[in-house]
Amino acid sequence: MAKKQKPYNAAEKRLVSAFARFVVYAEIEKQCIKPAFEKAKPNEAFVAESWVKEVFKNDPEAKRALAAIRREVPKIRQDYLKQMETKS
Repeated sequence: MAKKQKPYNAAEKRLVSAFARFVVYAEIEKQCIKPAFEKAKPNEAFVAESWVKEVFKNDPEAKRALAAIRREVPKIRQDYLKQMETKS
């Protein structure tokens, strides 16, 4: 039988929540803001950074979670690449 998983502690819950909020912000940008901007101004390029900066002013935990993820992703990519190289 599988070992019963412990519930997340408060810090883990906050991190998961911050990451989830970032994912929601990205979805809103991709599915709502960018299409609306491109429809209103078809000859101009959409620049997401200004919207993201505004969102992160109001949600510093999500900004911090994104920064941590951005630091971690290259490490995971390297580790995964090393694993794939050793298998072939």
